[in-house]
Order: sequence, then C-alpha cells, then structure tokens
Amino acid sequence: MTVPSTNLSTLLDELRALGAPAWYIDAVGTPQRSRFVPALDGTPLHLVEWNADDHAKPALLLLHGYRANTHAWDAIAPFLMPWYRVAALDWPGMGCSGHRSAYGEAGDAADDLPVVMDALGAEPVTVVAHSFGGSVAVHAAHRWPQRVSRLVVVDTFIPVPGIDAHPTGQAVGPRRVYASRADILQRFRLLPAQPCPPWALHHMAHHSVREGPDGWVWRFDPALPARVLGYETWQAWQALQMPVDLVVCALSLVAQARQRQQALAAALGRTTDWPEVPGAHHHAMMDQPQALREVLLGLLEQPARRATAGLDQGSVSR
Repeated sequence: MTVPSTNLSTLLDELRALGAPAWYIDAVGTPQRSRFVPALDGTPLHLVEWNADDHAKPALLLLHGYRANTHAWDAIAPFLMPWYRVAALDWPGMGCSGHRSAYGEAGDAADDLPVVMDALGAEPVTVVAHSFGGSVAVHAAHRWPQRVSRLVVVDTFIPVPGIDAHPTGQAVGPRRVYASRADILQRFRLLPAQPCPPWALHHMAHHSVREGPDGWVWRFDPALPARVLGYETWQAWQALQMPVDLVVCALSLVAQARQRQQALAAALGRTTDWPEVPGAHHHAMMDQPQALREVLLGLLEQPARRATAGLDQGSVSR
C-alpha cells in the first residue's frame, strides 16, 4: 500500500493565496517520512515521522480525532522536534491507513498502539491525542502503563456517570463520489462546526480527499460507525498511573462542562484546573494552532529537556 503523491508546492501556493502566515507555511511544509506498519490483523497502519533519525530523543506519538488524519498535526509537530522524535498515526479506516470490515470502539482501537510503539523503537512514549484519539490513548495507557511515560489528551469527551448520558455520534451515510477536486473541497466541513481560518481549513480538506477511478472521494471509510460513548473510558481514566493532562479548548462544547472537568481531575487526585487553550474551539490545531502549541510546549518541554540532558537540541523556525 502506498501514499498517493501530493504536489506540496501547489498546496503551499494555494495556502499563501488564502493568506496563510509564513510560520504556518514553514510548518506544514516541514519534510515528513511516511511508512506502513502491519496491525495484528494485517491492516496497514500509516505512520508519519518528522525527525525519525533523532534516535537519542524521547519518542512522542500524536493521535488525531475521528475521521481526521495525521495532517491535523502538521502545524504543531515541527515545534516539538527540538525535544522529541515526533510521529503521528492514521487510525484504521482514516487517512492513508487500511480499511477494516468492522470497527470497534475506543478500547478496541487501542490494540493497534503497541505495534506502532514497537515500530517507533522507543519505550516509554509520550502521547498527545485529540478527541477520539484521546479516548483510545486512555485505554492504551491503562492497559500498558509501562509503555506510556506521559499522556496529554486535547479536548477529549470522557462521559462521567451521574454527569453525562451515553451520546451517539453522527453517521456519514453511503459513499459519495464528486466530479472534481474543487467540488469535494467545497463540501469539506468540521464536526462539530466551528470558525476556522480559510487556509487551515483548506490544508485539512486537501489531505482529507483522494482521487479514485470514478472521481474524488473522502479518505476515511464511509463504513466507520457513529460512535456510542459509554463509561469504559472513564473507568480506564481512574486507573491511570502516569502524568496526565486534559487540555481544554476554551470555546469548545465538547469537553467544556466544568462539573465533568472537576470529576476527571478528582479521579486522578488533581487539585488544580486543567490547562486551557484560549480562544480555541474543538479543533484547536486549526483555529488556534499557536496557542495550542504554547500550551503543549509548557507541558512537555521541561520533561523532554531532562530526558535529553546533554544533547544538541537543534532549532526550529517559528
């Protein structure tokens, strides 16, 4: 299985025309290495690495949300490279990973993470995960605590008994084919809906589509089910043993409920508020990437400095 070629130069020109700032162009244009790792059932898992040869640095794995892909992290990952060896995963049925005949819930998806960590050749791994990716990461960290050194979940909805009911996500419906790239890009939407700079929306839309034999289609598998969120993630959350942070997006409706935030903190013995990304909606990597970057660096830079004491840290354009 191969990743379809992308004319990066053309994309960057399109982003500039939409007003993307220079730092954003530099970030999303940072070279990436792409490869596939077989899951236990043989499904090819698409893994992207930004600085794979920096073996002396601790590994950091970025996990995207439902129906998204690794490119959600393109504007964030390069700024973590001075301290981490950074990689990102496409979940099965999403991005460039293979499709499955059936998909489970977050706890089932966690089964794919040990083989990815093996492929990274590092243990333990720091994990930063958004939305659905955060739910999966919680289950993985609970089941294999020795493999996760630190967990940061970004705006992940974790239902708490007595506070939340069992919500059901939105299904996509049958596969639809579009006549042109322009047609399908025009249809791209964020779920939940939110404001977003046009250049960030275009960047994500570009990486969410592909050209098939009959026309243009979405990269994610239309057979992905609507999510039904129970309390299993809450149960796993209470047993986590490593340092954990829930990053709250200030304007998001997903993880904003104060009572839930307090319950999640109390379950881990935390007495201070969770870190917050000011001005951010749910997809903070797109509407407030700089603010999210600063929050993540505040959480992760010092632990990485201690882990890599004495190494040449390098630099990154900002």
